[in-house]
Amino acid sequence: MNYLVFNADILEVHARLFDHRPILQGHLKAFIKEFEEKRGNHETECLKKIQSCVADVKDKYLVETATALDTFLANIQAKSTYLTLIVGCLGLLH
Repeated sequence: MNYLVFNADILEVHARLFDHRPILQGHLKAFIKEFEEKRGNHETECLKKIQSCVADVKDKYLVETATALDTFLANIQAKSTYLTLIVGCLGLLH
């Protein structure tokens, strides 16, 4: 009987001295909580800024860019037609 009590005491002492899991788990939980609190607000703010920028680009610049590209395309097509006529005329002269 004394042997069992002594053995249990030895196992308890061994666990307290060499089993660091509860301490490490406590430190890890504290670190994760602190990390999430510090990073959570910063990342949320960054995501909101990005969302705002994307919405601005979508609402404002997308329409302006599409209109400008249509205008440029019409100009390029007109100039291309004009240059084709010039090249054709030069070909006839030779």
